[in-house]
Amino acid sequence: MCTTVKVLILTLLCGLVSCEKHDSPNGGDVPVDFSIDGEWSTYVKSQDDNLQIKSSYTDPSVNGFEVGDKLAVFGYYIKNGENVSDLRPNFMYNQLVEMTEIANSVVWSYSPLKYWSNNSSDRFNFYAFYPFPNSYDEFEHNKMGIGFSANSHIGLPEISYTSPDNGTTGTIDFLYAEKLGMHKDENGGKIKLNFKHLMSKIQFKISVVKPDGGNDSKVYSAYVKGLSFMVNKKGVFKYSYNSENLPLWTIDNESGKCEISKTVQGEGLYFSSNTTQVEVSHLFTSFVLPSDITSLSLNLSYDGINYENINVATENLQTVAGKVTTVNLVVKAGPVCNIDVIVNTAPWSNKDVNSSIIL
Repeated sequence: MCTTVKVLILTLLCGLVSCEKHDSPNGGDVPVDFSIDGEWSTYVKSQDDNLQIKSSYTDPSVNGFEVGDKLAVFGYYIKNGENVSDLRPNFMYNQLVEMTEIANSVVWSYSPLKYWSNNSSDRFNFYAFYPFPNSYDEFEHNKMGIGFSANSHIGLPEISYTSPDNGTTGTIDFLYAEKLGMHKDENGGKIKLNFKHLMSKIQFKISVVKPDGGNDSKVYSAYVKGLSFMVNKKGVFKYSYNSENLPLWTIDNESGKCEISKTVQGEGLYFSSNTTQVEVSHLFTSFVLPSDITSLSLNLSYDGINYENINVATENLQTVAGKVTTVNLVVKAGPVCNIDVIVNTAPWSNKDVNSSIIL
């Protein structure tokens, strides 16, 4: 069960946020404010500098976000009789909205400040994304791999994602939210964004069975040295959903696949088998486009024997956008190393908070 956490956002007045011009489509004087009403659980983020994934669930009072985090917001001003599918983002285009601390209060600020329309029949749609890309153009990908359709694009924004060739330091938990049909009298002019996961999350666990059934009392030592697999490289999200209301990506098959890999420094990740079977959680976690997982390979040393590039069967191993796929690798070590694969796909859960640890 996901836990709802709310952040109180103070109304942003011109004295708190720079507003060089009075930006309203119809002479309004109620400012457009943002807050977070998140119902997601696990959430990790990618730092701009080196894209190292880290847990950002450190302070529940800010719902996982931290001061300095930036959202990208698209806004559509819809007059009576208009349809958003016929409009470009005429109110906000990739607007940077940043968590800041002002007068000992945490607020989401942006500039120039926008105001609601005074016309009671006017409506606004907002579409938000995290993280905010470093640079943008029509599907010009920055180092985060995120691209947005151009300001001239008619209809809802299209979002493109390209996975880095080595995804261990570049994969991100890409989040999205939308708030539709808003007007100034709803929630006091505050837009409460409920973020959801746009990517697929895949996490690997490992279990080891002792040789010959494990009836002896010997403690066997093992070192996991690396893991790699192939996923879809590029896709576009066009605001379509499946029967579970999860996001559907249009995969660019011409771009092919890319390798996601992790090498553990030194001897490797150590564990011992002092029981018949031992499980190590959080061996590896990555965020990927929905994909058929192929070319899964594992390097390990077990009881002094090195097993290099063990090919693991991946038939029917798939990831789903907005869900977590857990892959338990059951290693049957001995003269020949065999690996069984147990796969489970489930919704994101607040029990997954610690599963976002990267070796």
